[in-house]
Amino acid sequence: MENLVKIFLILDAGPNSALRPIVEAHRAARHDTVGGRLRELFRVNFDLPVQALPDLGPLQDDGDEPEPESNASVVALDWMPREQVLELEQRIAADRDRLDGITISADLALAPADIWCPNQGTSPLFGMLDNALALICFDALPSGGQADGTGVRVVIIDQGIDRDYLPTPGGPFITASGKARGWPVMPFVASGQPPQPTRMPGSADFGHGTLMALLVNRLAPEAKIYDLPLLPERIHDLPGFLSLAAAAMLKLLVRVRSNVNRRWVMCNAWSVYNLDKDLPLSSVFNYGQNPNNPFTTLVRLIAQNNIGAGGADVVFAAGNCGQYCPDGRCGGGQVGPGSSIYGVAALEEVLTVGAVRNDTIWLGYSSQGPSPAAFGSQKPDLCAPSQFGEPSNASIGYSGTSAACGVSAGVVAALRDTAFPWAAAAVPQNSPAQMIAGLRQQARPVPGQTLPDDLRLGAGILDLCKFVTAFAVQPQASLDRSGADQDEPKEKRSHPGPVSPGRFVAWIRRLIFRS
Repeated sequence: MENLVKIFLILDAGPNSALRPIVEAHRAARHDTVGGRLRELFRVNFDLPVQALPDLGPLQDDGDEPEPESNASVVALDWMPREQVLELEQRIAADRDRLDGITISADLALAPADIWCPNQGTSPLFGMLDNALALICFDALPSGGQADGTGVRVVIIDQGIDRDYLPTPGGPFITASGKARGWPVMPFVASGQPPQPTRMPGSADFGHGTLMALLVNRLAPEAKIYDLPLLPERIHDLPGFLSLAAAAMLKLLVRVRSNVNRRWVMCNAWSVYNLDKDLPLSSVFNYGQNPNNPFTTLVRLIAQNNIGAGGADVVFAAGNCGQYCPDGRCGGGQVGPGSSIYGVAALEEVLTVGAVRNDTIWLGYSSQGPSPAAFGSQKPDLCAPSQFGEPSNASIGYSGTSAACGVSAGVVAALRDTAFPWAAAAVPQNSPAQMIAGLRQQARPVPGQTLPDDLRLGAGILDLCKFVTAFAVQPQASLDRSGADQDEPKEKRSHPGPVSPGRFVAWIRRLIFRS
């Protein structure tokens, strides 16, 4: 299969009404009809093997909002020779008016961004979640329900969530009627594979997606959590592909734009690890190096509008292809500085997060910048903690740039709280781009890092002490470094109070010297 690639097409009937019958046939799952119509449209004599794509069902939520309809559809094609794909691209370029509304992308495999470096200590974990919260100065957030995620919707785009870990009816994940919030995914079943049931929100076994939901819930306990179980739940499942993510992003784009007054955060703790099957660099539809790839464009459209005007904050894991401990799934050309942050994670419009330990040490698997020059971005944007345990359950550990992504998505959800006390001139309240700029501006540099855009750490470590001081209305009493009120006892929050960064680092030093 060396010369074979998978691709998907985005057909948009908005600017080209000739695509309407094909879009409608695709929604009706008439795949042979779609393949035949596409051959006629492209005027080619080779087969276009349309692949059944997993479908997303209607949103499960508290209300009965109608699912908004799009003019577009994502059509996945099965393995085909590269030269045939390039011929399709050439025909689009040569006959742009007639083929308007058609874009192509390589259909690349997706995987969760969880990892730990073997042979580096007896345990992959370093400290606990409370220590991770202390590192980012989480307790500096305003209390009294001003920064708990009220009015915010967080979409966990992952392997699915186990509802048993967030079971309360009328709570953050389960509606009052007992349904888990999110979108059902009707899986595609390849020839010869056993049938698979529809993946309902909340029905997954405990795993990667549940961990991301728990992190978001810990940092923004009043935010509503939505399950979008796109990634395969177990390693023996069929791989997830970018075409399904594109179909999901198209649905999310229409949803966000139709509910402009809602506040949305998208948590994407997954990566494209290998670009071997990407379209060549010369292709205008290349994924890794091209900011105008159709999937990347969908994500940009979600993130580019202001909050309250159809925009959403989008958070991505930087990936786990750092030079010192790359994940075994990383392609040979996707490891280390200048090679490991690409595609959608390189978009200026998304918050791209690398990983450090709780003692600020950079984790050697965390993907490194710079991002491809065509994106015009500096990545990663910043780093957040990873490789920590859950104090209430010794069997739970958070790892990879996934954990850093979950922490950061929870922070953004807390800051988007409808009651957050923004100072009058604080710009992060206005748009996703300004939120990213504010978090970067107030990130805490690590001694010795290259500023302002370290290839490993970005602008530094996420720091809520600095962010709150810079952008929030300050209470009468001043805050110390840990966020504790110096003049009166601090109101009890929904999470246990973490130790301060100074005390934690001192404890680590004593531990090291003791050994």
